[in-house]
Amino acid sequence: VGAPESEHIKVEVITLPNVGRCDHSYAYWISHVAYNDVDMYGDDDIVYFVKDNDYSFERWRSFEDMLGLAMSNGFACAITPTFDWQAGQGLSYFHQTSRLKDFDVESHTREGRNKVVSAEEVAKQNQEFDSVHRSLGAYADYLGLELPQPYCPACYGGIFATKLSQIRKQSLMMWDKLIGSLSRADNLKEGHFAERLWASFLVKPLTKEIAGILETRKKTVRCKARLRNYCGILALT
Repeated sequence: VGAPESEHIKVEVITLPNVGRCDHSYAYWISHVAYNDVDMYGDDDIVYFVKDNDYSFERWRSFEDMLGLAMSNGFACAITPTFDWQAGQGLSYFHQTSRLKDFDVESHTREGRNKVVSAEEVAKQNQEFDSVHRSLGAYADYLGLELPQPYCPACYGGIFATKLSQIRKQSLMMWDKLIGSLSRADNLKEGHFAERLWASFLVKPLTKEIAGILETRKKTVRCKARLRNYCGILALT
């Protein structure tokens, strides 16, 4: 599997059902390993969560940068915020919480970026996609997660690092509810909600100073057209 071989390195391969994609795998490891093996993993240890593709690799932070951010903030997102060249605005890691909570998605097709897929294939892949949770906010409420106000972070791409202490600050019950909700299918709406919630699960609380800077620099809140999947994202001056 590419793991280094050494008598000092413990490698365990866990085979799981094909459900919930990377989010289910992350939550399973958190619940079954991070909470159980306290002798192996201390609260100050950093865990990297990496999935099976290099989407937007050109925008990934370096290993060293992620390590530093995770040590100081408790969490580091691999993909850096981008720039909306059409609008001439820099986009932020932070979102207006009230708008992010409204996020919803009707379908998702995993056939590679910019590939044309037939309507029949889209329908086939999305047979079990829909959810009883009608929005990201409703899903967060179900999990018992209180999102920070008025701004909260969102990490896109499913690749991040965090301190074990940040994982353990959330209850085991919440992680198990996350696993359960991601276990009903492979391609499912809950996975898109979970992707946008990892940072809120794990990052340290926003300071008043940073919240004030965001309020001062906030230019617009984007949620439509080409940025509809980034609902609530802040464009900064």
